Amino acid sequence: MKIFRASFEQSRVIEDDQFLKWMINDVEQPNHEDKPFLMVLLGLGMLYGIYLLPVFAQYLINDNSEESLILLPEINLLPSWLAIGEIVAFISFWLISAFLRRRYNSLFWRHMNVNMLVLLLMLEFNLILLMFIQKEWGLFGVLTSIALLLGVSIVLVKLKLGNLRLMIYGTDDKPKITTKIVRYTFYIIGLIIILFVVCGELLSRNSDRLDGIIMILLMFIALNMMTLMLESFFEIPYILLNFYKYKYSEKYRIAEGKTPREWYGPRHLK
Repeated sequence: MKIFRASFEQSRVIEDDQFLKWMINDVEQPNHEDKPFLMVLLGLGMLYGIYLLPVFAQYLINDNSEESLILLPEINLLPSWLAIGEIVAFISFWLISAFLRRRYNSLFWRHMNVNMLVLLLMLEFNLILLMFIQKEWGLFGVLTSIALLLGVSIVLVKLKLGNLRLMIYGTDDKPKITTKIVRYTFYIIGLIIILFVVCGELLSRNSDRLDGIIMILLMFIALNMMTLMLESFFEIPYILLNFYKYKYSEKYRIAEGKTPREWYGPRHLK
């Protein structure tokens, strides 16, 4: 991809991205004091949450309360083996990041580890919400929700990459249809929401239950839109900048006026 073939001088333009500036100020704070004990507690707490959510999902399956405002799911989309697989995947990612970590990118990899835990938790929350959507709207509702989620993800990523290409090269070589795609994607999302609400109102005899259905749908949309926008507009430029810091490590070290010991750390000096 052209976005990964910029020269050192071109790559430095990425630092002008306004979202990236906020990201760096937030993650790489001046006079940052390491608190490894708190980071370990945070990581263990999030891993425990990843392990517990499948238990909650199974509880929803087994709960036969007739007072529930919505139909409880019957199909468990979040089995315990999935949580175990996620934990194994995170540990593998953490080990790889430990191998790649240098002093100049240690905060980046620490942030990536936390970000991966957040994404794994988001995946599990989504699966639980899809369990309710499947019960109310069947397979069509689940597939439609996933398709819309993938569509919005692709659009937002393309939008941000196009913006970064424009910054780096002064031109975006992709067709100028991104704005229209974004607009029509949100039109489709709005239409689907309206159809779900209308169909639910026609089919439901219990207004409280309908309110519960709408709340789940709004939670699904809000949760994913917030996550997708944060990942697209903040994480992508941050990852790209650190890719170039790795690719042009010595040039960035010289440009930032760091000694080899300050840049790489004493453990990685040859």
